[in-house]
Amino acid sequence: MKIKAWKLLVQILLFSWLINIQLLSSGAPIARPNCPTHCGIVSIPYPFGIRAGCFLDEWFEVVCKNSRPLLNRTDWEVTEFNVADGTIRVRNYWSLNETLGQTGNIEGSPFELAELVNVPIVLKWELLNYSTFDVFGTSFEPNKTNDFPRNYWNMENEYKAGYDFMNSSCEFYNYTSSRLQCSCPQGYEGNPYLIEGCQDIDECTGLNRTGRCIEGTDCINVGGSFLCFAPSGKSSSRVKQILIGYTPSGRVQFATFGEMKQKIEPQKL
Repeated sequence: MKIKAWKLLVQILLFSWLINIQLLSSGAPIARPNCPTHCGIVSIPYPFGIRAGCFLDEWFEVVCKNSRPLLNRTDWEVTEFNVADGTIRVRNYWSLNETLGQTGNIEGSPFELAELVNVPIVLKWELLNYSTFDVFGTSFEPNKTNDFPRNYWNMENEYKAGYDFMNSSCEFYNYTSSRLQCSCPQGYEGNPYLIEGCQDIDECTGLNRTGRCIEGTDCINVGGSFLCFAPSGKSSSRVKQILIGYTPSGRVQFATFGEMKQKIEPQKL
């Protein structure tokens, strides 16, 4: 019975490894398919884009002029686009200061002043005032979830309205708000505004591996986290062998089998 259990464990771990290799080989996209990803040395992540079909709307259109990315609507030069915290850094201090005035935002735009300490200035942006969202390359109405493939969305509890798309998590301020911001969950990185834009971080390779598992145990990368377990014939007081399974949503479930009575959760980053 023990031998069969171990064979099953090895097969499942191999399956997990193959899935992660496939994800890593594809790389995390930052722009829509067939769209430019850089202007000069500055990366241009969606919802921003350089040409038609590559940006969400006119506020996110970028013009690449002499290898300098400019927002077409405002003519601001952007030195950094950050989708992780929803900010851009703008070089044009004086023109920006005149445009923002005393309120710190631009009427009808998705931008507001995040901090006015250093140059370039940091502006925070969110997706707002859309009757339909085309964030993931598929339009849908937020209050008509039947219009969107069921495996792409998941409404959260009544106190927190939001959507989960593949590995992306997007939240509205409330059910009546159209202000939306997306992020990659812990253990993933990439562009949360694209389908499959968030890719798993492999904590078991390269510099990511340092300090993950105690000596004598193996590090196994799983979606959004990692596991440490003692190889056959070895023992560890802190680590137990476990069975790994994948749910339809891509999340990992853990269960024991045979004489393995204890279970562990993925180690927190």
